[in-house]
Amino acid sequence: MRREPIEPTVTVIVAAHDEEAVIERRVANLVALDYPKEKLELVVTSDASADRTEALAEAAGARVVRNARAGKVAAQNRAVRETESELVAFSDANATWAPDALRKLVRGFADPEVAYVCGQLKLQGDDGRNKEGLYWRYERRVRDLESRAGFLTAVTGALLAVRRSAYRPVSPSVSADHVLPLFVREAGGLVVYRPNAEASDRPISGLREQFSNRSRTATRGIHANLSMVVGLAPWRRPRTAIAMWSRKLLRWATPWFIAVATIAATALVASGSTA
Repeated sequence: MRREPIEPTVTVIVAAHDEEAVIERRVANLVALDYPKEKLELVVTSDASADRTEALAEAAGARVVRNARAGKVAAQNRAVRETESELVAFSDANATWAPDALRKLVRGFADPEVAYVCGQLKLQGDDGRNKEGLYWRYERRVRDLESRAGFLTAVTGALLAVRRSAYRPVSPSVSADHVLPLFVREAGGLVVYRPNAEASDRPISGLREQFSNRSRTATRGIHANLSMVVGLAPWRRPRTAIAMWSRKLLRWATPWFIAVATIAATALVASGSTA
């Protein structure tokens, strides 16, 4: 992979619905990025925000795209249609990017085969302390290994970018960070992970909120993967199919496999079998 510095034009898109509590800080963080201002466009695409999100975002220096209430994905799709940069980057309203995050992210596109790049999300408390558990560290390690092997299909929505030429409108039933990497892999492009491009966010607090978030994420992820089963069939894209099935589909069935194994073992013990 080529590593020379590049400075393509970039549009950073933040989808927001009633985010007045954080949107000024989010835009200010993006305005302060170490990237040529003439090559950077900041867009807040509002999903019919009813509070001061749109006014605050505009005052802070972002271009605002106003949408009827149709969900985050529809707002993102429209923002992409209304911009013209070479790369389109996405982030969340609650995330914070390191000053050099965008510059390090776009360096991944120096290789013309790379069509999608994601960065590293760090989970921190309000005091700046690390709040990452063992599972999150495991996820990041697996992501790094998959990227090196050319298998990567799982990314974080807090810090990612895609070539405009590789972008396809996303269905409202899935999320962009789930399905865009699969679109790229289906077209033969590469998806890479750059851990030195860093973003941070607070972990979700409360068991109910965590359960709701994980359920929503899992449901959208499963829908995204199932929608690409034909396009990423093993005989078409074997490496991607292996990654998708093992990493994104079969792992959700693990509890069922464990339950079946437990029932089978219990039945064998009850029958007195030692085979």
